[in-house]
Amino acid sequence: MFTPLCVETQYSILSSLISIEKLVAQAQAYGLKSLAITDTGNMFGAVEFYKTCIAAGIKPIIGMQAYLAPGSRHEKKRIANVPAALPITLLVKNATGYKNLCILSSKGHLEGFYYRPRIDKELLEEHKSGLICLSGRMGSSIAHTALNGSEEEFFEQVDFFKKMFGEDFYLQIERHPLDLEEVRSTSVNKEPWLVRAFEDFADREKNLEEKLRKAHEQCGVSLCATQLPKYLDKDDWKHHEIFINIQSKEPCQIIERDSLGKELGAAPNPKREVMTTHELRFKSSDEMKVLFADIPEAVENTQKIADQCDFHFDFNQSHYPVFLPPNSPSDLEGPEQVKAAAEYLKEICFSAISDRYTDQRRAILREKFPDSDIDALVTERLNYELKIVIERGIVDYLLIVRDFIQWAKAEGIPVGPGRGSGAGSIILYLIGITDIEPLSLNLFFERFINPERPSYPDIDVDICMERRLDVIEYTQNKYGQGNVAQIVTFGKMKAKMVLKDVGRVLNIPLAKV
Repeated sequence: MFTPLCVETQYSILSSLISIEKLVAQAQAYGLKSLAITDTGNMFGAVEFYKTCIAAGIKPIIGMQAYLAPGSRHEKKRIANVPAALPITLLVKNATGYKNLCILSSKGHLEGFYYRPRIDKELLEEHKSGLICLSGRMGSSIAHTALNGSEEEFFEQVDFFKKMFGEDFYLQIERHPLDLEEVRSTSVNKEPWLVRAFEDFADREKNLEEKLRKAHEQCGVSLCATQLPKYLDKDDWKHHEIFINIQSKEPCQIIERDSLGKELGAAPNPKREVMTTHELRFKSSDEMKVLFADIPEAVENTQKIADQCDFHFDFNQSHYPVFLPPNSPSDLEGPEQVKAAAEYLKEICFSAISDRYTDQRRAILREKFPDSDIDALVTERLNYELKIVIERGIVDYLLIVRDFIQWAKAEGIPVGPGRGSGAGSIILYLIGITDIEPLSLNLFFERFINPERPSYPDIDVDICMERRLDVIEYTQNKYGQGNVAQIVTFGKMKAKMVLKDVGRVLNIPLAKV
Protein backbone atom coordinates (compact mmCIF):
# COMPACT_ATOMS: atom_id res chain seq x y z
CA MET A 1 0.00 0.00 0.00
CA PHE A 2 1.31 3.43 -0.96
CA THR A 3 0.92 6.33 1.48
CA PRO A 4 1.22 9.89 0.10
CA LEU A 5 3.85 11.46 2.36
CA CYS A 6 4.29 14.76 0.51
CA VAL A 7 1.07 16.67 -0.06
CA GLU A 8 0.51 20.40 -0.35
CA THR A 9 -2.91 21.82 0.50
CA GLN A 10 -4.46 25.27 0.12
CA TYR A 11 -2.48 26.29 3.22
CA SER A 12 0.58 26.36 0.96
CA ILE A 13 -0.56 29.85 0.07
CA LEU A 14 -0.99 30.42 -3.69
CA SER A 15 0.92 27.22 -4.41
CA SER A 16 -1.65 24.43 -4.19
CA LEU A 17 -5.27 24.25 -5.32
CA ILE A 18 -6.16 21.33 -3.04
CA SER A 19 -8.62 21.91 -0.21
CA ILE A 20 -8.30 19.57 2.76
CA GLU A 21 -11.91 18.46 2.46
CA LYS A 22 -11.53 17.44 -1.20
CA LEU A 23 -8.09 15.91 -0.59
CA VAL A 24 -9.38 13.59 2.14
CA ALA A 25 -12.47 12.71 0.08
CA GLN A 26 -10.23 11.73 -2.85
CA ALA A 27 -7.95 9.72 -0.55
CA GLN A 28 -11.01 7.92 0.78
CA ALA A 29 -12.16 7.18 -2.78
CA TYR A 30 -8.71 5.74 -3.53
CA GLY A 31 -8.99 3.48 -0.48
CA LEU A 32 -5.96 5.00 1.27
CA LYS A 33 -5.50 4.08 4.92
CA SER A 34 -3.11 6.91 5.80
CA LEU A 35 -2.25 10.34 4.42
CA ALA A 36 0.25 13.12 5.20
CA ILE A 37 0.10 16.90 4.99
CA THR A 38 3.35 18.75 4.22
CA ASP A 39 2.59 22.37 3.50
CA THR A 40 5.39 24.75 2.63
CA GLY A 41 7.00 26.28 5.70
CA ASN A 42 3.90 26.14 7.90
CA MET A 43 1.55 23.89 9.87
CA PHE A 44 -1.55 26.05 9.48
CA GLY A 45 -3.72 23.19 8.24
CA ALA A 46 -2.62 20.53 10.75
CA VAL A 47 -5.68 20.55 13.03
CA GLU A 48 -8.24 20.81 10.22
CA PHE A 49 -6.42 18.03 8.34
CA TYR A 50 -6.29 15.82 11.45
CA LYS A 51 -9.99 16.20 12.22
CA THR A 52 -11.05 15.64 8.61
CA CYS A 53 -8.91 12.49 8.31
CA ILE A 54 -10.18 11.03 11.59
CA ALA A 55 -13.78 11.64 10.50
CA ALA A 56 -13.05 9.80 7.23
CA GLY A 57 -11.33 6.84 8.93
CA ILE A 58 -7.89 7.74 7.55
CA LYS A 59 -4.73 7.91 9.65
CA PRO A 60 -3.41 11.50 9.57
CA ILE A 61 0.33 12.16 9.41
CA ILE A 62 1.36 15.69 10.32
CA GLY A 63 4.37 17.09 8.51
CA MET A 64 5.86 20.13 6.87
CA GLN A 65 7.99 20.97 3.89
CA ALA A 66 10.63 22.98 5.71
CA TYR A 67 13.24 25.17 4.05
CA LEU A 68 16.94 24.97 4.87
CA ALA A 69 19.13 28.03 4.59
CA PRO A 70 22.33 27.29 2.63
CA GLY A 71 24.30 28.55 5.63
CA SER A 72 23.09 30.11 8.87
CA ARG A 73 19.42 31.03 9.09
CA HIS A 74 20.53 34.41 10.43
CA GLU A 75 22.37 35.29 7.22
CA LYS A 76 19.88 37.20 5.06
CA LYS A 77 21.79 37.43 1.80
CA ARG A 78 22.07 35.68 -1.53
CA ILE A 79 24.82 33.15 -2.21
CA ALA A 80 25.84 32.86 -5.85
CA ASN A 81 24.34 29.86 -7.66
CA VAL A 82 22.64 28.54 -4.51
CA PRO A 83 18.91 28.90 -3.78
CA ALA A 84 18.09 31.02 -0.74
CA ALA A 85 15.81 28.26 0.61
CA LEU A 86 16.25 24.51 0.07
CA PRO A 87 13.18 22.30 0.74
CA ILE A 88 13.30 19.28 3.04
CA THR A 89 10.39 17.10 4.17
CA LEU A 90 9.81 16.49 7.89
CA LEU A 91 7.15 14.13 9.31
CA VAL A 92 5.94 13.79 12.90
CA LYS A 93 6.44 10.42 14.61
CA ASN A 94 5.14 11.27 18.08
CA ALA A 95 4.29 14.09 20.49
CA THR A 96 7.95 15.08 20.85
CA GLY A 97 8.24 15.34 17.09
CA TYR A 98 5.13 17.51 16.89
CA LYS A 99 6.53 19.94 19.49
CA ASN A 100 9.85 20.07 17.66
CA LEU A 101 8.18 20.67 14.30
CA CYS A 102 6.21 23.54 15.85
CA ILE A 103 9.45 25.04 17.12
CA LEU A 104 11.12 24.66 13.72
CA SER A 105 8.15 26.27 11.97
CA SER A 106 8.03 29.18 14.42
CA LYS A 107 11.78 29.85 14.37
CA GLY A 108 11.80 29.60 10.60
CA HIS A 109 9.39 32.54 10.47
CA LEU A 110 10.81 34.53 13.39
CA GLU A 111 14.55 34.02 12.94
CA GLY A 112 15.27 32.74 9.45
CA PHE A 113 12.75 34.38 7.16
CA TYR A 114 14.34 35.45 3.89
CA TYR A 115 11.93 35.12 0.97
CA ARG A 116 10.73 31.98 2.79
CA PRO A 117 10.70 30.81 6.44
CA ARG A 118 14.06 29.02 6.82
CA ILE A 119 15.76 26.87 9.39
CA ASP A 120 19.37 25.69 9.31
CA LYS A 121 21.25 22.48 10.04
CA GLU A 122 22.15 23.63 13.55
CA LEU A 123 18.49 24.19 14.45
CA LEU A 124 17.45 20.92 12.80
CA GLU A 125 20.06 19.02 14.81
CA GLU A 126 18.73 20.57 18.00
CA HIS A 127 15.10 19.66 17.28
CA LYS A 128 15.37 16.41 15.29
CA SER A 129 13.89 14.14 17.96
CA GLY A 130 10.59 12.51 17.02
CA LEU A 131 10.89 13.46 13.35
CA ILE A 132 11.33 11.47 10.15
CA CYS A 133 13.27 13.26 7.42
CA LEU A 134 12.91 12.82 3.67
CA SER A 135 15.69 14.35 1.59
CA GLY A 136 13.32 16.71 -0.23
CA ARG A 137 12.09 17.23 -3.77
CA MET A 138 13.90 18.77 -6.72
CA GLY A 139 15.62 21.88 -5.43
CA SER A 140 16.47 20.40 -2.02
CA SER A 141 19.94 20.64 -0.51
CA ILE A 142 20.79 17.07 -1.52
CA ALA A 143 19.23 17.42 -4.99
CA HIS A 144 21.02 20.72 -5.63
CA THR A 145 24.38 19.23 -4.63
CA ALA A 146 23.73 16.08 -6.68
CA LEU A 147 23.00 18.10 -9.83
CA ASN A 148 25.48 20.94 -9.39
CA GLY A 149 28.24 19.73 -7.06
CA SER A 150 30.85 17.00 -7.06
CA GLU A 151 30.12 13.40 -6.18
CA GLU A 152 32.17 13.81 -3.00
CA GLU A 153 30.09 16.79 -1.89
CA PHE A 154 26.91 14.89 -2.69
CA PHE A 155 27.86 11.89 -0.56
CA GLU A 156 28.93 14.24 2.25
CA GLN A 157 25.44 15.76 2.24
CA VAL A 158 23.76 12.34 2.34
CA ASP A 159 26.09 11.18 5.11
CA PHE A 160 25.37 14.34 7.14
CA PHE A 161 21.62 13.70 7.23
CA LYS A 162 22.12 9.97 7.76
CA LYS A 163 24.20 10.67 10.87
CA MET A 164 21.63 13.18 12.09
CA PHE A 165 18.49 11.05 11.65
CA GLY A 166 19.85 7.50 11.40
CA GLU A 167 17.22 5.09 10.09
CA ASP A 168 14.67 7.90 10.10
CA PHE A 169 16.30 9.45 7.04
CA TYR A 170 15.09 8.53 3.55
CA LEU A 171 16.09 9.53 0.05
CA GLN A 172 13.05 11.01 -1.63
CA ILE A 173 12.41 9.96 -5.24
CA GLU A 174 9.82 11.60 -7.47
CA ARG A 175 8.79 10.64 -10.98
CA HIS A 176 6.91 12.91 -13.33
CA PRO A 177 6.84 10.94 -16.59
CA LEU A 178 7.05 13.08 -19.70
CA ASP A 179 4.76 12.20 -22.60
CA LEU A 180 5.91 14.52 -25.37
CA GLU A 181 3.00 13.65 -27.62
CA GLU A 182 0.57 14.55 -24.89
CA VAL A 183 2.44 17.78 -24.11
CA ARG A 184 2.47 18.77 -27.77
CA SER A 185 -1.28 18.22 -27.94
CA THR A 186 -1.72 21.08 -25.45
CA SER A 187 -1.11 24.82 -25.75
CA VAL A 188 2.47 24.20 -24.57
CA ASN A 189 3.34 23.11 -28.12
CA LYS A 190 3.00 26.75 -29.26
CA GLU A 191 5.99 27.65 -27.08
CA PRO A 192 9.18 25.78 -28.08
CA TRP A 193 11.05 27.20 -25.09
CA LEU A 194 8.51 25.65 -22.74
CA VAL A 195 8.69 22.25 -24.46
CA ARG A 196 12.47 22.37 -23.95
CA ALA A 197 11.90 23.28 -20.29
CA PHE A 198 9.68 20.20 -19.90
CA GLU A 199 12.39 18.02 -21.48
CA ASP A 200 15.11 19.60 -19.33
CA PHE A 201 13.10 18.98 -16.15
CA ALA A 202 12.57 15.32 -17.10
CA ASP A 203 16.31 14.90 -17.81
CA ARG A 204 17.31 16.48 -14.50
CA GLU A 205 14.83 14.30 -12.62
CA LYS A 206 16.27 11.14 -14.21
CA ASN A 207 19.82 12.31 -13.48
CA LEU A 208 18.89 13.01 -9.86
CA GLU A 209 17.25 9.60 -9.45
CA GLU A 210 20.36 7.85 -10.75
CA LYS A 211 22.49 9.61 -8.15
CA LEU A 212 20.01 8.98 -5.35
CA ARG A 213 19.90 5.29 -6.18
CA LYS A 214 23.70 5.23 -6.16
CA ALA A 215 23.69 6.85 -2.71
CA HIS A 216 21.14 4.26 -1.61
CA GLU A 217 23.53 1.47 -2.60
CA GLN A 218 26.73 3.00 -1.27
CA CYS A 219 25.46 4.76 1.87
CA GLY A 220 22.70 2.33 2.87
CA VAL A 221 19.95 4.97 2.99
CA SER A 222 16.47 3.72 2.12
CA LEU A 223 14.49 5.10 -0.82
CA CYS A 224 11.02 6.59 -0.50
CA ALA A 225 8.62 7.19 -3.40
CA THR A 226 6.74 10.47 -3.28
CA GLN A 227 4.61 12.64 -5.52
CA LEU A 228 4.01 16.26 -4.51
CA PRO A 229 0.51 17.08 -5.78
CA LYS A 230 -0.69 20.63 -6.25
CA TYR A 231 -4.09 19.78 -7.74
CA LEU A 232 -6.43 16.79 -7.82
CA ASP A 233 -7.21 16.18 -11.49
CA LYS A 234 -4.92 16.09 -14.50
CA ASP A 235 -6.63 18.92 -16.40
CA ASP A 236 -6.29 21.20 -13.38
CA TRP A 237 -2.79 22.20 -14.55
CA LYS A 238 -4.38 24.99 -16.57
CA HIS A 239 -6.20 26.34 -13.52
CA HIS A 240 -3.07 25.97 -11.43
CA GLU A 241 -1.04 28.07 -13.88
CA ILE A 242 -3.58 30.88 -13.56
CA PHE A 243 -3.55 30.41 -9.79
CA ILE A 244 0.22 30.76 -9.32
CA ASN A 245 0.30 33.84 -11.54
CA ILE A 246 -2.10 35.64 -9.24
CA GLN A 247 0.93 35.84 -6.97
CA SER A 248 3.49 36.53 -9.72
CA LYS A 249 1.26 39.36 -11.03
CA GLU A 250 2.19 38.36 -14.58
CA PRO A 251 -0.65 37.86 -17.08
CA CYS A 252 -0.76 34.40 -18.64
CA GLN A 253 -1.44 35.90 -22.04
CA ILE A 254 -0.58 39.10 -23.87
CA ILE A 255 -3.16 40.79 -26.07
CA GLU A 256 -1.72 41.61 -29.49
CA ARG A 257 -3.05 44.70 -31.29
CA ASP A 258 -2.52 46.39 -34.62
CA SER A 259 -1.32 49.96 -35.13
CA LEU A 260 -4.86 51.24 -34.57
CA GLY A 261 -5.24 49.41 -31.29
CA LYS A 262 -7.59 46.77 -32.67
CA GLU A 263 -7.29 43.44 -30.89
CA LEU A 264 -5.71 40.76 -33.09
CA GLY A 265 -5.58 37.91 -30.61
CA ALA A 266 -3.80 36.62 -27.53
CA ALA A 267 -0.35 35.07 -27.21
CA PRO A 268 1.18 33.27 -24.20
CA ASN A 269 3.27 35.50 -21.96
CA PRO A 270 6.83 34.07 -21.73
CA LYS A 271 7.38 35.93 -18.44
CA ARG A 272 4.58 34.11 -16.64
CA GLU A 273 5.17 31.55 -13.90
CA VAL A 274 4.94 27.97 -15.22
CA MET A 275 5.37 24.44 -13.88
CA THR A 276 7.57 22.26 -16.12
CA THR A 277 5.39 19.19 -15.71
CA HIS A 278 1.68 18.46 -15.91
CA GLU A 279 2.00 15.51 -13.52
CA LEU A 280 1.37 17.33 -10.25
CA ARG A 281 -1.99 15.70 -9.59
CA PHE A 282 -2.94 13.52 -6.63
CA LYS A 283 -2.29 9.92 -7.72
CA SER A 284 -3.76 6.68 -6.41
CA SER A 285 -1.85 3.87 -4.72
CA ASP A 286 -2.20 1.67 -7.83
CA GLU A 287 -0.83 4.41 -10.09
CA MET A 288 2.19 4.88 -7.83
CA LYS A 289 2.86 1.13 -7.72
CA VAL A 290 2.92 1.04 -11.52
CA LEU A 291 5.08 4.17 -11.69
CA PHE A 292 7.66 2.65 -9.31
CA ALA A 293 7.29 -0.97 -10.40
CA ASP A 294 11.07 -1.34 -10.80
CA ILE A 295 11.76 -0.26 -7.20
CA PRO A 296 8.79 -1.58 -5.16
CA GLU A 297 10.68 -1.10 -1.88
CA ALA A 298 10.43 2.69 -2.40
CA VAL A 299 6.64 2.35 -2.36
CA GLU A 300 6.67 -0.12 0.53
CA ASN A 301 8.77 2.28 2.60
CA THR A 302 5.96 4.84 2.49
CA GLN A 303 3.78 2.42 4.43
CA LYS A 304 6.67 1.61 6.77
CA ILE A 305 7.01 5.33 7.53
CA ALA A 306 3.25 5.70 7.98
CA ASP A 307 3.26 2.84 10.51
CA GLN A 308 5.98 4.62 12.52
CA CYS A 309 4.00 7.85 12.73
CA ASP A 310 1.67 7.78 15.72
CA PHE A 311 0.67 11.23 16.88
CA HIS A 312 -2.76 12.24 18.16
CA PHE A 313 -4.12 15.60 19.22
CA ASP A 314 -5.83 15.73 22.60
CA PHE A 315 -8.71 18.16 22.22
CA ASN A 316 -10.14 17.41 25.67
CA GLN A 317 -7.27 18.72 27.76
CA SER A 318 -6.81 22.44 28.36
CA HIS A 319 -3.33 23.93 28.45
CA TYR A 320 -3.98 27.24 30.15
CA PRO A 321 -1.42 28.50 32.66
CA VAL A 322 -2.63 28.61 36.27
CA PHE A 323 -3.32 31.76 38.26
CA LEU A 324 -1.88 32.08 41.74
CA PRO A 325 -3.91 34.44 43.95
CA PRO A 326 -1.92 37.12 45.82
CA ASN A 327 -0.13 35.88 48.94
CA SER A 328 -0.51 32.24 47.84
CA PRO A 329 2.50 29.92 48.17
CA SER A 330 4.42 29.57 44.89
CA ASP A 331 4.19 25.76 45.01
CA LEU A 332 0.39 25.78 45.24
CA GLU A 333 -1.02 23.34 42.67
CA GLY A 334 -3.70 20.76 41.96
CA PRO A 335 -7.09 20.91 43.71
CA GLU A 336 -5.79 23.38 46.30
CA GLN A 337 -4.82 25.87 43.58
CA VAL A 338 -8.18 25.42 41.86
CA LYS A 339 -10.03 26.05 45.12
CA ALA A 340 -7.89 29.07 46.00
CA ALA A 341 -8.43 30.66 42.58
CA ALA A 342 -12.21 30.11 42.81
CA GLU A 343 -12.36 31.68 46.27
CA TYR A 344 -10.30 34.63 45.07
CA LEU A 345 -12.64 35.19 42.11
CA LYS A 346 -15.67 35.12 44.43
CA GLU A 347 -13.98 37.53 46.81
CA ILE A 348 -13.12 40.17 44.20
CA CYS A 349 -16.56 39.84 42.56
CA PHE A 350 -18.57 40.39 45.77
CA SER A 351 -16.24 43.11 47.04
CA ALA A 352 -16.62 44.98 43.71
CA ILE A 353 -20.44 45.16 43.86
CA SER A 354 -20.49 48.34 45.90
CA ASP A 355 -17.92 50.04 43.64
CA ARG A 356 -19.38 48.98 40.31
CA TYR A 357 -23.04 49.42 41.24
CA THR A 358 -23.07 53.11 42.11
CA ASP A 359 -26.21 55.04 43.04
CA GLN A 360 -26.58 56.11 39.43
CA ARG A 361 -26.28 52.52 38.20
CA ARG A 362 -28.76 51.31 40.81
CA ALA A 363 -31.24 53.99 39.77
CA ILE A 364 -31.14 52.68 36.20
CA LEU A 365 -31.74 49.13 37.43
CA ARG A 366 -34.66 50.21 39.69
CA GLU A 367 -36.28 51.80 36.68
CA LYS A 368 -35.69 48.62 34.72
CA PHE A 369 -36.75 46.25 37.50
CA PRO A 370 -39.13 48.21 39.76
CA ASP A 371 -40.36 45.13 41.65
CA SER A 372 -36.93 43.64 42.39
CA ASP A 373 -34.36 44.14 45.13
CA ILE A 374 -31.23 45.31 43.31
CA ASP A 375 -28.74 43.59 45.62
CA ALA A 376 -30.66 40.33 45.38
CA LEU A 377 -30.88 40.65 41.59
CA VAL A 378 -27.13 41.20 41.22
CA THR A 379 -26.24 38.47 43.73
CA GLU A 380 -28.54 35.93 42.07
CA ARG A 381 -27.03 36.56 38.64
CA LEU A 382 -23.50 36.53 40.05
CA ASN A 383 -23.98 33.22 41.88
CA TYR A 384 -25.45 31.67 38.72
CA GLU A 385 -22.45 32.74 36.64
CA LEU A 386 -19.91 31.72 39.30
CA LYS A 387 -21.40 28.24 39.51
CA ILE A 388 -20.99 27.70 35.77
CA VAL A 389 -17.55 29.30 35.56
CA ILE A 390 -16.17 27.22 38.45
CA GLU A 391 -17.72 23.98 37.18
CA ARG A 392 -16.28 24.59 33.72
CA GLY A 393 -12.78 25.17 35.13
CA ILE A 394 -12.18 28.57 33.53
CA VAL A 395 -11.52 30.59 36.68
CA ASP A 396 -7.78 30.84 35.88
CA TYR A 397 -8.59 32.04 32.37
CA LEU A 398 -10.78 34.91 33.62
CA LEU A 399 -8.32 35.96 36.32
CA ILE A 400 -5.38 36.02 33.88
CA VAL A 401 -7.32 38.22 31.44
CA ARG A 402 -8.24 40.50 34.34
CA ASP A 403 -4.61 40.63 35.39
CA PHE A 404 -3.17 41.86 32.10
CA ILE A 405 -6.05 44.32 31.60
CA GLN A 406 -5.43 45.75 35.08
CA TRP A 407 -1.72 46.03 34.30
CA ALA A 408 -2.42 47.78 30.98
CA LYS A 409 -4.73 50.33 32.63
CA ALA A 410 -2.21 50.95 35.43
CA GLU A 411 0.46 51.62 32.77
CA GLY A 412 -1.79 54.13 31.03
CA ILE A 413 -2.40 51.92 28.01
CA PRO A 414 -5.88 52.55 26.53
CA VAL A 415 -8.19 49.50 26.79
CA GLY A 416 -11.65 49.29 25.24
CA PRO A 417 -14.83 48.92 27.34
CA GLY A 418 -15.46 45.42 26.01
CA ARG A 419 -17.50 43.98 23.20
CA GLY A 420 -18.82 40.68 21.91
CA SER A 421 -20.46 37.99 23.98
CA GLY A 422 -18.30 38.76 27.05
CA ALA A 423 -20.36 41.91 27.62
CA GLY A 424 -23.16 39.64 28.82
CA SER A 425 -21.22 38.48 31.89
CA ILE A 426 -21.67 40.21 35.24
CA ILE A 427 -18.43 38.59 36.41
CA LEU A 428 -16.44 40.32 33.67
CA TYR A 429 -18.13 43.59 34.56
CA LEU A 430 -17.37 43.26 38.27
CA ILE A 431 -13.72 42.29 37.85
CA GLY A 432 -13.07 45.10 35.37
CA ILE A 433 -12.63 43.20 32.12
CA THR A 434 -15.63 45.01 30.64
CA ASP A 435 -17.34 48.30 31.49
CA ILE A 436 -20.74 47.27 30.18
CA GLU A 437 -23.37 46.45 32.81
CA PRO A 438 -25.34 43.47 31.44
CA LEU A 439 -28.55 43.53 33.55
CA SER A 440 -29.72 46.98 32.48
CA LEU A 441 -29.14 46.09 28.83
CA ASN A 442 -30.76 42.62 28.96
CA LEU A 443 -27.53 40.93 27.85
CA PHE A 444 -27.47 37.16 28.17
CA PHE A 445 -24.65 35.34 29.94
CA GLU A 446 -25.45 32.23 27.85
CA ARG A 447 -24.09 34.00 24.76
CA PHE A 448 -20.74 34.12 26.55
CA ILE A 449 -20.76 30.67 28.13
CA ASN A 450 -23.33 28.16 26.97
CA PRO A 451 -23.68 25.48 29.67
CA GLU A 452 -24.31 22.88 26.96
CA ARG A 453 -21.30 23.75 24.80
CA PRO A 454 -17.88 22.42 25.90
CA SER A 455 -15.69 24.99 24.11
CA TYR A 456 -14.03 27.81 26.01
CA PRO A 457 -15.46 31.33 25.57
CA ASP A 458 -13.77 34.17 23.74
CA ILE A 459 -13.12 37.47 25.47
CA ASP A 460 -12.72 40.28 22.97
CA VAL A 461 -10.28 42.86 24.30
CA ASP A 462 -9.30 46.03 22.44
CA ILE A 463 -5.85 47.32 23.41
CA CYS A 464 -4.11 50.36 21.92
CA MET A 465 -2.00 49.23 18.96
CA GLU A 466 0.95 51.43 19.90
CA ARG A 467 1.57 49.59 23.18
CA ARG A 468 -0.12 46.29 22.48
CA LEU A 469 3.27 44.54 22.36
CA ASP A 470 4.01 45.79 25.90
CA VAL A 471 0.91 43.93 27.17
CA ILE A 472 1.93 40.77 25.31
CA GLU A 473 5.45 41.00 26.75
CA TYR A 474 4.07 41.44 30.28
CA THR A 475 1.84 38.38 29.87
CA GLN A 476 4.71 36.29 28.45
CA ASN A 477 7.05 37.28 31.28
CA LYS A 478 4.50 36.48 33.98
CA TYR A 479 2.86 33.32 32.62
CA GLY A 480 5.59 31.91 30.39
CA GLN A 481 6.36 32.48 26.73
CA GLY A 482 5.16 28.96 25.91
CA ASN A 483 1.72 29.82 27.30
CA VAL A 484 1.11 32.92 25.19
CA ALA A 485 0.38 32.71 21.48
CA GLN A 486 -0.98 34.99 18.80
CA ILE A 487 -3.52 33.69 16.33
CA VAL A 488 -3.59 34.00 12.57
CA THR A 489 -6.63 34.51 10.39
CA PHE A 490 -6.90 33.44 6.77
CA GLY A 491 -8.65 35.51 4.15
CA LYS A 492 -10.13 33.19 1.57
CA MET A 493 -10.49 34.13 -2.06
CA LYS A 494 -14.16 34.95 -2.52
CA ALA A 495 -15.98 34.92 -5.86
CA LYS A 496 -15.80 38.68 -6.52
CA MET A 497 -12.07 38.92 -5.83
CA VAL A 498 -11.36 35.72 -7.77
CA LEU A 499 -13.10 37.11 -10.85
CA LYS A 500 -10.95 40.25 -10.67
CA ASP A 501 -7.70 38.31 -10.14
CA VAL A 502 -8.39 35.75 -12.87
CA GLY A 503 -9.47 38.50 -15.24
CA ARG A 504 -6.20 40.32 -14.59
CA VAL A 505 -4.12 37.15 -15.13
CA LEU A 506 -5.97 36.43 -18.38
CA ASN A 507 -5.55 40.08 -19.43
CA ILE A 508 -9.29 40.69 -19.63
CA PRO A 509 -10.24 44.33 -19.02
CA LEU A 510 -11.88 44.94 -15.65
CA ALA A 511 -14.92 46.52 -17.34
CA LYS A 512 -15.46 43.30 -19.29
CA VAL A 513 -14.96 41.15 -16.18
